[in-house]
Amino acid sequence: MSNLIYTHSGFIQIGSDSQAGFEDQTQIAEEKILPLVYMPTWVLAVAMMLGDFVVVWRAWVLFQCISLVKAVLATLMIGNIGINIVDCIFDNLGIKLSEAGYAQILDWLSVLVSMVVNMFATSLIAWKAWQVIWTFNAVLNSKRPFSM
Repeated sequence: MSNLIYTHSGFIQIGSDSQAGFEDQTQIAEEKILPLVYMPTWVLAVAMMLGDFVVVWRAWVLFQCISLVKAVLATLMIGNIGINIVDCIFDNLGIKLSEAGYAQILDWLSVLVSMVVNMFATSLIAWKAWQVIWTFNAVLNSKRPFSM
């Protein structure tokens, strides 16, 4: 899609017959299309971080009274946000880290950290659900009446 827009923008702005004019117009077209080139990286990262945030928020609500759990959730989410932002910035700046393999490591690291955040928060939610089910079964199977 961005190549089509880039080509369309390039054809509209070319008006000179000289080669230098063509190169200048191509450079202008590239600069105008640049935000569309950067957009997919950021959209994917923001969507992934929003999904992580929702799962962390659910676990946070269930464990409001346990500060250690809240601290771990906050630390994991801050690390997740930081790694995703750094990954997007490196992708957008076009730093040539691919020769050393650092760009691929950062891409995999952002996915790995997101997976760890989701697995930890989902495990907490599942543990709380198991506790509630176990408590309800204990109350329903007891002979004495339940009182709050």
